[in-house]
Amino acid sequence: MERLCDHIDGTLTFVAVLAFNIMDYSFASNSPADIPENFKLLNEYKDCVLLSKTSAETRVETCLLVLSILSYTLPKRADLM
Repeated sequence: MERLCDHIDGTLTFVAVLAFNIMDYSFASNSPADIPENFKLLNEYKDCVLLSKTSAETRVETCLLVLSILSYTLPKRADLM
């Protein structure tokens, strides 16, 4: 993942924004019916396994793992924090 984020423009932004939005959804709602109205960024992915078939706890743990992998560069990007 580090190499993708280092070498493909926009990957770091996409991954970080998606992780933060999935955590927000997991904390705030956890209801797939709320995705189209309240979590528009996730609407395209509402049927994916991560959003539809995993617990909120698993989603948050996964997002925190992803963000910790990207911790080498996230602090340098104030626009993502």
